[in-house]
Amino acid sequence: MIADVPFGEYSYSITLPCYEPVSGTVTVDCNNGDGIAVFAEPVEVVIDLSVIEIDATLTATASGLTYQWVDCNNNYEPIIGADGQSFTATENGNYAVIITSGDCSQTSDCTAITILGTSDLTNGNAFVVFPDPFTDHLMVRTNGQAGPLRVELFNLSGQRVIDEMKSAVETITVHTAELTPGSYVLRLSSGTSRTTMRVVK
Repeated sequence: MIADVPFGEYSYSITLPCYEPVSGTVTVDCNNGDGIAVFAEPVEVVIDLSVIEIDATLTATASGLTYQWVDCNNNYEPIIGADGQSFTATENGNYAVIITSGDCSQTSDCTAITILGTSDLTNGNAFVVFPDPFTDHLMVRTNGQAGPLRVELFNLSGQRVIDEMKSAVETITVHTAELTPGSYVLRLSSGTSRTTMRVVK
């Protein structure tokens, strides 16, 4: 609404963050001797803030937008490098995503993630991983686990950077020389055991 302007017809444009732009013309009428006009109410922009969780990887349902994952337990501090549609947590915590569309930014609910828990391990000593931090390779001691071993490594954006099947031998080598330094999530799966853990290069 505007008031105290001369009577007549005016063009207008209203732009507010998180609202659809509104434009058009309006006639200013007389109201007790004052010029007054009422504009159409802008429609609020609705961003899909739903998040899907699969094995410590969070994925925003809304696609084609801008993303920043944040740590809810640390005053919503942005997580460096976590700016993709998916984010793989490297430690236990609560995480949310800020999704931006144009000049509108909205924040999802926080999702609790447990990297290591009883549901992740059939056997508490299923695998031993070393060295940590690693450089050009990771070693995995299988401790007698049966069957072939699937080795998956995810970066903070939820991208799978290694996905290999290894034979069931006592110690397995995973070559990592081409990976950039940073935190990763390692997932090891055999026929009888599965472990998810954080590793750092």
